[in-house]
Formats: sequence, structure tokens, C-alpha cells
Amino acid sequence: MTTSDFRFLLGYALPYRATLAFCALLMVAESGMALAVPWLGGQLAGSLLADAASTVTSTLLLALLALFALQALLKFGNSYLLSRSAEQILADLRIRLYDHLQALPLGFYHQRRQGEVLALLTHDVTHLSGFLSGTLLSTVPLLLTVIGAVVLMFRIDAWLALFVAVLVPLFYLLLKVLGRRLRPLASQLQDAHAEAIATAEENLGMLPAIKTFTREAQESERYRQKIHRILHLSAEQRRIYAALGPLLQFLAAAGMVFVLWMMSGQMAERSPAEMVSFLLYAALLTRPVSALADVYGQT
Repeated sequence: MTTSDFRFLLGYALPYRATLAFCALLMVAESGMALAVPWLGGQLAGSLLADAASTVTSTLLLALLALFALQALLKFGNSYLLSRSAEQILADLRIRLYDHLQALPLGFYHQRRQGEVLALLTHDVTHLSGFLSGTLLSTVPLLLTVIGAVVLMFRIDAWLALFVAVLVPLFYLLLKVLGRRLRPLASQLQDAHAEAIATAEENLGMLPAIKTFTREAQESERYRQKIHRILHLSAEQRRIYAALGPLLQFLAAAGMVFVLWMMSGQMAERSPAEMVSFLLYAALLTRPVSALADVYGQT
């Protein structure tokens, strides 16, 4: 998706800017809750290792429980409001697209099959709906979590945090390599859906002639080939998606293990609470990195 496409979608989001702004605040709060969990986890580990009073441990456990509850409530409110706004935006987009198609001159339809036009109102809009309400809307809290985790890791140990930060460009390079295949594949899949819909619409419109000349078997085979092409492209897309997330998550986890090995030589320099918090922040990065890989493949 290009920059102009984003600007186009933002134009449809303007009527809902108040709701989206409130959702942005919920996202910031949700990311803040997620970033507070490793800090509390570190304090709890330090309390247990220091054999602190049971009241301190109980307080920390209750704080963690309250934090998880608040995070769940924020996620619920955010998901509900964002999904509702996305559906309203797409409803406006569908109406605008229909009005635009209806206003086009007849020459436009002479150059295209009707099925290709119908694909715009069915498959393409549905795909955009999934991208808006799922993929795109999850990007903001993921980015906030990544940035916040790196900043807090720098506060604990700048050198180790720098090592973790260096891994980010490596992930980006890997995404660029795989993205070269994902993006053309998405375009091919879109065209394949349009061709299948156009073939079905054309054949159903000419059904009397097809029956007259007994061409049912040939036309069925032609449509079957279109569907098989969609299956082939979808399978290839799924393979790349299935490999991309776990691969990046494994690399991030391997980096975390390496960080643990480096921290093992600094036991005397860092408190147990700081070391546990740092490791939890490093672990927190693995989920956003994996999820951001899915986002990249669909943009």
C-alpha cells in the first residue's frame, strides 16, 4: 500500500477523528501497561530472591493482577471502538466506490469484464476491511511497545540495549528480502480473484448458449483452472506468512538468549530485579517483532 493510498483512507477517517483519537489514547495506555509488567516482574523476582516480607510480595502480585485486568479492559475497549470505526469507514468507501462506478462512462465497461468490476466491490473491499480492522490498527500499540521496551532497556544497561537495538535493522533487511516476493504475490492473487469472478459472471450470463452448444464441461474446466490458480497463489502466500513470523521470532529469541549469556558475567554489577526486568523487556520484543512481520507483508 502506497503513501497516496494511506492519504486516501485517512480522508475517510476524518469524520471519525474523535473516536480514533480516543482509541489512540487507549493504545498508549495499553502499551504503558504492557511495559509496566516487566518492571513489576523484576521487582517481584528481587523480592523473592531477597526473601522480603510476604506483604511486599503479596502487594506486587496484586499489582500484577490489577495490571493484567486493566490491560484486558483497555484492549477490549480499543478493539471494539476501532473495529466499529473501521466498518463505518469501509461502508463509506463502498458507497463512494459504487457512486463512482455508476458515474463512469460506458466506455469504461466496454474495456473491462463485469466480473472485474464486481471484484472491486466484493473481494477487494473485504480484503481492505481485514487490513484496516485487523492488521493496520494493531500496528500502533506494537510500535509503541517496541520503542518503549528499547528505551527502558537503555535505562537499565545501555550497552546490552544497544546490542538489542542493532538487531532491528537486521530484521528490516530480512523483511525487505521476503517482501519482494510477498507484494507481487498479493497483486497476482487480487488479479486471480477478479478473473475467477469475471469468468463465473460471464458464463452464467451466457448459460443458455453454453447449454445449446453443450460446452458445460469446457467452461467448468476453465473456471476450475481459475480457482486452482487462486489456491496455488494462496498456498504460496500462506507458506511465506507461516515462515516469516516464526523465523523473526526465533531470531529475536536467539538474541535474547545471547543477551542472557552476556548478562551472566554481570551478576555482581546488576541487581536481580534489573536483570529480570531487562530479560522480560527483551522477551516482550519478540511478540511485536513477529506481529510487525505480518503487518509488513500485507501493506
